[in-house]
Amino acid sequence: MMRTAAWAVVALLGMAGTVWGQAPGGLAIRDFRMGRMRITTLDLVLPIVTPKPAEPAKPAEPPPAGADKEKTEKPAPEWVVLACGEWSSGRCFRDADRRRWWLVQGPSVTEAPAQAKGWLLKTNGSDRLFFLTDQGRLYMHLP
Repeated sequence: MMRTAAWAVVALLGMAGTVWGQAPGGLAIRDFRMGRMRITTLDLVLPIVTPKPAEPAKPAEPPPAGADKEKTEKPAPEWVVLACGEWSSGRCFRDADRRRWWLVQGPSVTEAPAQAKGWLLKTNGSDRLFFLTDQGRLYMHLP
């Protein structure tokens, strides 16, 4: 008798929650025995909500006719062979134009090569130069 009254209270509380503005759905009550133990679980069951169909995307507008092409175009990398003069600790060198290059990424050089082959990269919007060797080392120009 007491158990039935407890279930009735739980059921009323579950229904009251949906009536008083909580999320619509229900309460799933599971009761089972495992050996001498009795396990009761209360799970809130939420309804499946289907999303509204999305509005079709508007086509992108073309850029204005007077837009700067310099801002939209990226500078192309340039293949160069740099003559390496002064090396310091395998991470920094000077080329024939006396520009100083500092290793940013990659392992340091164990033997100082006489020349380095790679791509000269310019950043968009600034005058910073990078040199990417064919072995994957990245050097930055230090002014």
